[in-house]
Amino acid sequence: SQQVSGAIANLNVTNTAVLAAATTVSGNVTITGSGSLSINGKPLGVTGSVSLAGSGQLVMTNAADSVDVGGSYTAGGGSSGSNLSAGKLVLRGAFVQSATSSNDFAATGTHTTILAGTSAQSVDFSYPGPTTSHFQNLTVTNPAGISLTSDLAANGTVTLTGGAISGANHAGTIGGGLVDASSARWHVDTTTFSSGGALALPDSMSGIVAFAGAGASLSKAFKLNGTALLIGSGTLAPAGQTLT
Repeated sequence: SQQVSGAIANLNVTNTAVLAAATTVSGNVTITGSGSLSINGKPLGVTGSVSLAGSGQLVMTNAADSVDVGGSYTAGGGSSGSNLSAGKLVLRGAFVQSATSSNDFAATGTHTTILAGTSAQSVDFSYPGPTTSHFQNLTVTNPAGISLTSDLAANGTVTLTGGAISGANHAGTIGGGLVDASSARWHVDTTTFSSGGALALPDSMSGIVAFAGAGASLSKAFKLNGTALLIGSGTLAPAGQTLT
């Protein structure tokens, strides 16, 4: 495998490459053909964009993996399988999951994507869903906000500490909880919580909120300024909390 480290102008990966030390790329990273880039517990900083095509894979399986992308990120490679299971992917530009494969960005485990730009960012999935392409954990720190141009799925926890996520006419499916201390940063028309157990929720939400997980319960008082739905075997128990 190719060992990668140091300062690089542009990085084009067509075979197997592994970070051997901290690496910075002042231009763009492309992973194409059958290429794979393993972060290997090291930090990778990219000033430009990251683009995956063909069967290209970004491999993040170590909790210490850190990838910071200043430009856009395009997931257009083959099925990600278990290649996105740990570490932090920080994105400061647009995120696009293209139509190359239905699950070319299917994060699992403890993998966390952080949307940390300073100007408005967009998120677009061609195949959004809990069993197709999705985030695992998603954190938003961008004060300028996030615009959804498709539906969105996160199989873990969504944490909003910066600007809002706006998705008129779009839906969001969340496998874990929604953490929003302001109760004012989640603006998605329809939200589905797919898991059971005690749910982490904001103090209040608007729009259509559906519960699809068996045995879901409130962990604190919750106010819904909209419509509540139970889907399939979904249940919601107040568990001693106030539901209005």
